[in-house]
Amino acid sequence: MQFTYVTYIFGTTPQRVYRALTERADYDAYLGTTGPQSTWAVGEKVFWKSLPEGDFEDLGQEVLEADPGVALAYTWYGVQPAHRRFFASDAAFAASQSERSVVRFSLIDDPELAAVRLHLTHEGFDSADSVMLDRVSEGWPKIVSALKTWLESPKAPQE
Repeated sequence: MQFTYVTYIFGTTPQRVYRALTERADYDAYLGTTGPQSTWAVGEKVFWKSLPEGDFEDLGQEVLEADPGVALAYTWYGVQPAHRRFFASDAAFAASQSERSVVRFSLIDDPELAAVRLHLTHEGFDSADSVMLDRVSEGWPKIVSALKTWLESPKAPQE
């Protein structure tokens, strides 16, 4: 099972979109100090900050691919205690603990449109009923929309 989301970000380059997916200054601008932090080298950890007042946590994520201007992929964290409320039972919550997925961003320059095609795929869910699949299906459109708005605004530094 997977979630896929495609959008076009106008007036920028694949390299700039990649930077906005990997640099804390950009995340802070469009996500309000939440989101990932990493060196973004293959094999390195990805730390995640869920709340602005929280800390970056090691949730077991790892960079799988890091090709500036082309692609970025990393493992996604498993179900956390905060997700417990989405489960019908403790047994269902416990069973979901082993689910691990992967998020992948592919960037393609489209000179005809003067835009970058961002293709996000989040895959590896256990079933169509996966709580994490449900959560990311709501979350990724918000994050990508914020990214797009940021990069298309005159406030965002370009190259």
